Amino acid sequence: MQQAKTNRVIFFRLIFGYATIGLVTVLVAWFSINRIENQVSAAPIIIIAACVVLAALGLVGILVTRQVNGFVIRLQELHEDLRLRGAALNSAQLESERIAAESAQFIDTVPAATIGIDADGLINEWNQTAAKITGFKKEDVLGQGLVQDFITEEYRAPVKAVLDDLLRGIDASSYEFPLYTKDGTRVKVLLNATTRRDVDGNIIGVIGVGQDLTDARIAQLESERIAAELTQFIDTANAPIFGIDADGLINEWNQTAAEITGFKK
Repeated sequence: MQQAKTNRVIFFRLIFGYATIGLVTVLVAWFSINRIENQVSAAPIIIIAACVVLAALGLVGILVTRQVNGFVIRLQELHEDLRLRGAALNSAQLESERIAAESAQFIDTVPAATIGIDADGLINEWNQTAAKITGFKKEDVLGQGLVQDFITEEYRAPVKAVLDDLLRGIDASSYEFPLYTKDGTRVKVLLNATTRRDVDGNIIGVIGVGQDLTDARIAQLESERIAAELTQFIDTANAPIFGIDADGLINEWNQTAAEITGFKK
């Protein structure tokens, strides 16, 4: 609306300026002719010439004003374009920060030990489950060497080799290794790791999700102990005990059964 009004004002000023110059030019010509024929005084011609100069200056002023207005309008358009671009960039930055925060929250609360290192092997990820398993808080381990400070000595070389391969982009299968805990004990961890890359595809570190095998190992050992005790009990019982499988084939024959029948197990 404002632009249309400004254009109308400039248009009428240009018409007025051109008309004034045309009129003054005609008058100058007329007075010049009359002066030559009738010896008219030069004063009117000087006045008319001054009017012509003033009209010309006015026209120049109008043209300059038009150019200045156009320049101002272009500056305003540029400012608005920059404002819109800035708003779009700010929105994209906020979205990126939101996604990063959600990812960090997910990693920190996932119910599996999540450990990350940078390209130098220094810890940069250590979630709540890793802290719970080892007893070390996140702030206690960030910036420390995973292999050197938390892997038992006999496993350092093979674990470092796996991590070095990952940092070179070579995939590795899951691997098991013991971690030192805060109280000096060791926990077995089965780690499935992968490389971390930036937006340009460059490798910037390794992140792994681990499963605590300590409880599973304890349960396995307990199961093996119970099975051994049960076998011992069956074999030494005072009554003959024998068993068969689904095909009717003997798979259990204790010492008492052997004594009674004369057939050894």
